[in-house]
Amino acid sequence: MDWGMEKYRVDIDYFKVNVVNIDSIGPDSGVQVPYHPPIPAITSFSQHIGVSDDCIVDAAYPDMNFNGWCATENGKYKKLLILDASKTIILHWDLQQFSKAQVNGSGLLELTTHTNQRMCPKRKDFGLVRVVEIMGGDPN
Repeated sequence: MDWGMEKYRVDIDYFKVNVVNIDSIGPDSGVQVPYHPPIPAITSFSQHIGVSDDCIVDAAYPDMNFNGWCATENGKYKKLLILDASKTIILHWDLQQFSKAQVNGSGLLELTTHTNQRMCPKRKDFGLVRVVEIMGGDPN
């Protein structure tokens, strides 16, 4: 997480330290994953997988799927994902074809912005999007 150069306060509930025996440990390997790895060109990826299903849940209407939002461009409907502080977007990809594959490089999640409305003037960390991976569970 990049918090910038300002001063922040962090409350820690739990802290764990392991004792390492310097006589039996190997040399430090350093950081294994770059903090901000460079993003390769999209054309360098051999696989391009679109979202197979989506859902938009609004906290005010938890039993309703709001994935029917769209915009009209040149007389055609363009499906949109609408996001604000009360909405959670769930995206599903069918990655079954990769179930036996081994990771061999980078991946890229692309979310293309159609329009972006912000508060003026901009406020720090206001309007950011948090991405979370849901592992396992009911695929439906």
